Order: sequence, then C-alpha cells, then structure tokens
Amino acid sequence: MGDINVSHNRIDHCNPKKWEEEAEMKFEESPMRQWFSSLLDNPIQPLVDTYRRYHPTEEQIYSCWNTMTGARRINYGTRIDYVLMNETLVNEYGVDCQIQTEIFGSDHCPVVAELNLELDIPQDPALPKECAKFMKELGMKRTMKDFFGSKSTGVSSSDTIETKDSVDEAKNILATQEKRKEKNTIF
Repeated sequence: MGDINVSHNRIDHCNPKKWEEEAEMKFEESPMRQWFSSLLDNPIQPLVDTYRRYHPTEEQIYSCWNTMTGARRINYGTRIDYVLMNETLVNEYGVDCQIQTEIFGSDHCPVVAELNLELDIPQDPALPKECAKFMKELGMKRTMKDFFGSKSTGVSSSDTIETKDSVDEAKNILATQEKRKEKNTIF
C-alpha cells in the first residue's frame, strides 16, 4: 500500500487530456500505467485496487495535489495512493476503502481500507522502543491492536509514555539520517 506515483485510469486524474498533450502519448500508453495494469492483471497473483473495487465510478476523488499551486483548494489532483490486496483477502474480509480528503498535513491524504477480521495479537512484555506505544503522535492508538479495534483504549495523548531514553534514541536516529544524507549528497 502507499504512493505508487501513477494515476491508473482517466477517472483518477484531474486532466488526462492535458497530460496527453504534455506527454505526447495516449494516457493508457504510459509505461507506468502499463506496469501498474500488469500488477492488477497478473494471471498468477492479481492484485485489487480496493478503492475502485468499492467505488468504481466515483469521480474527482484524488489523493495527491500540487502544494506549490494550491491545487488542493480546487481539487486539481491525482489518485496515486493505493491499497492493493489479493482477490481472496478482498472477497473474504474487505468491507470498504476510503480516501480521506478531509485530512491535511502533506500533499497526500490517507487511503484507508477497512477489513472485517479478528486479530489475536499476544502482548509481548519486551516491547521495542520503536513500538507505537512510545510514539506520542499516535495519541490514543498506543498499540497495533488499537489500530485494528473499534474500542477506545481510554488513554489520552497526555498519557503517552516518553522516556529520556526514547527521546535520546529518536535524536540519535535523526542524527544518523542527517549524516547519511550528507554522505550521499553530490556536489
């Protein structure tokens, strides 16, 4: 799941005719679209675009907009973020898939698939520090099980656990990432 970076069909693009003019090819002839179609139509293990499975004709629903031009305000975007599943998973457990256009924060918005399945996740007493339990940004969703359940944990975002060790570890990770960026920068 995630940003595939290609609008698969004309319905997934705000202006496919303009795209064709600029690319000097037909929309469907794009090598990226053909590659994506091959994933969905693979005879051995085809994948399903879950949003289009549940909303095959819905128009002007996009997941990415150009922030430099303020395109989101006028909904001039593309649907390039997907949740892909195999046919069995969708048929047996799929309920719906939504593009949450009302959520802001980047040039993309979340795409969420709803599945009807029960997860039995055992509690491990030795949780790694990378566990969601230690991420204050997640608020009430402190464990993976909370993401899949509909009941509230009763934990407020102010109750999130943050230790000096977890803060130091986060700083070390950021510093390491910065060093990698500097190392990989070509002048």
